[in-house]
Amino acid sequence: ATNEIQTLEFYVERLAARERPGHALVVGSFRLADAYREYGIRLIRGGGTNETVDAEQKAAEQKEGVNMLSKAVMGFNNVVKMLEENAAAYQQNDEEKQRNEQMRELAVFTKAVCLTQINQPEDKLPLLRKLAISGYEEYVKRYPKGKYAPKAQLQIGTLYTILQDTTNAQAAFEKLSKLYPESDEAKNSVPMQAAALIEIGLRGEGVAKYRQMFAARGTYTEGQFMAAARALEENKEYDMAIQAYDKVLATAKDVGQIANARLGRARALVGVKKFTEAHKALDAFITDKELSKLQLVVDANLLLVEVASEEGKVEKDNNERTRLFNAAVDALKMVKKYRTQPEELADLDLKAGEILLRKLTAEKKLGLNEQAAETRGKAIVAFQGMIMAIDPGNAALANTLEKAYYNCLPLLLEHKKYKDAAEDCERYLSLFPDGRYKTDVQNWLNQARIGQ
Repeated sequence: ATNEIQTLEFYVERLAARERPGHALVVGSFRLADAYREYGIRLIRGGGTNETVDAEQKAAEQKEGVNMLSKAVMGFNNVVKMLEENAAAYQQNDEEKQRNEQMRELAVFTKAVCLTQINQPEDKLPLLRKLAISGYEEYVKRYPKGKYAPKAQLQIGTLYTILQDTTNAQAAFEKLSKLYPESDEAKNSVPMQAAALIEIGLRGEGVAKYRQMFAARGTYTEGQFMAAARALEENKEYDMAIQAYDKVLATAKDVGQIANARLGRARALVGVKKFTEAHKALDAFITDKELSKLQLVVDANLLLVEVASEEGKVEKDNNERTRLFNAAVDALKMVKKYRTQPEELADLDLKAGEILLRKLTAEKKLGLNEQAAETRGKAIVAFQGMIMAIDPGNAALANTLEKAYYNCLPLLLEHKKYKDAAEDCERYLSLFPDGRYKTDVQNWLNQARIGQ
């Protein structure tokens, strides 16, 4: 993400220096603002951290996330300003004019979204939420029939609710029902409010809204419960997601809806680490006469790879542990038959290595040192094979390559291959100078140098 931002900053700076930058400057400026937004959200939600991040680093990333969102607000505002002050300078034909208008509309809306998602400093939150309300109101005023108007109106009501301004909140929701009665936001106001609250970091309030929804009898459809289940699962509220999927399964008749709900329920069970229950659910899915005919059976097998190997990681009985890891390998083989894209195949290779990591964990816990050494060697071969095979210049495979390094390096240290570990650490830091695992890799590099 940081490399993308640096590239876009350079690109926009060069364009702005031209006498007539044209439409490209609007596009570049919008893309840069959106890159700030995406990276800011990733940092705030913890997606930009190392897996061993400490509290101090997490706080720093939260602060940087807010900084990125603030830059996004200014960036989107700049796009709007450019097109309002001198639109003719940035468009040469009707197609560019239409695209500019679409970007201006989206910039007005997304600026308000970014203001909504800024979560600190705490004493400034009431002001930030009022600014966000003003931003959404500006959008609805400019684009009353716009694509995002119902969502903007919903957010206005939600933000007033957060500010405990009951009068304005009620007025906003009434306006939503009056102006956009056929919108999903109007028809699903309670689940939509819940999702909006969770999205801006107010999980407690969002979960309370979902509880309100679940308590209502005969009010919501299975489609609405499915949307709630997915939103809860996405935000890692797995226990409530299971309840929502159960609501769907209680009334669903369509085989596709049933399949999605059963698979979603299994994913949520994995989320709360109920691997044995998830395994039973997946076996039932895969062997079901009707569900086994659906493409989703491939996804069920893919999930089974993780579930069976996680069970094997803590299984003490040798025969049962072997059976579980074999089940994971068999499921992975089934999935490989249906995957053809390089990104998909690389991800499956990564999962094959992760099966070995879980097997290694089990053997080490049980004191099976010879077996553990053999498994560790196989895992090293698997991950180093990926490292050698993946082109570092392939952006689509960068995350997979980075993860392969992360998995392989501590194994090399355990295997006392200090020279190889040091070389691979240095190569990682060269390829990913701002990588997710930078801190861990620097520590491993120090260990490798000491060990040589």
